[in-house]
Amino acid sequence: MGWETRGHGRYYYRKVRRRGRVHSEYIGAGWIADMAADADELDRQRRQLEAAEWRAQVDHDRQQMAALVQV
Repeated sequence: MGWETRGHGRYYYRKVRRRGRVHSEYIGAGWIADMAADADELDRQRRQLEAAEWRAQVDHDRQQMAALVQV
């Protein structure tokens, strides 16, 4: 995802995967593109946080299982 400069303007494109291939999806320019970019960044941060929480839970569960096996 990101901003691309084409000609004399900056445009926001979102990368999407369809049928195993990555496609660029034109979003726009100006304040609309700024809002879309901000929303995409918040979504990316949310997904990263959820992934980190999931990994922490998996690690905790593994430690609990290891402790039970040792008993």
